[in-house]
Amino acid sequence: MQTTTPTPTPTSTVRRHPIRGALWGLVLGLGLAFLLTGRRTIAFGTMTPILVVLAGIVIGVLLGTVLPPKGGPAPAPAVPVTAAQAAPVATPGAPPAPA
Repeated sequence: MQTTTPTPTPTSTVRRHPIRGALWGLVLGLGLAFLLTGRRTIAFGTMTPILVVLAGIVIGVLLGTVLPPKGGPAPAPAVPVTAAQAAPVATPGAPPAPA
């Protein structure tokens, strides 16, 4: 007799953000290209600034898909309800409630 083991089903899925990583990589690449051009490390009219921007986009996409996602918002703390909070509030000038 052959027994089969049920395959476990995931309880939650992890959402990755490669598009967000690409946008941040674009910002990184542009900033690095401007920095290197301004410090006269690379020439502006060459292909090098474009390669720096593309390298930044690749780094951003890789980090967006490989790094662990940040945690979601923390759950609200449980507030115990006391008897004073659960009691109805009397309005001023109203007759007292019958007991």
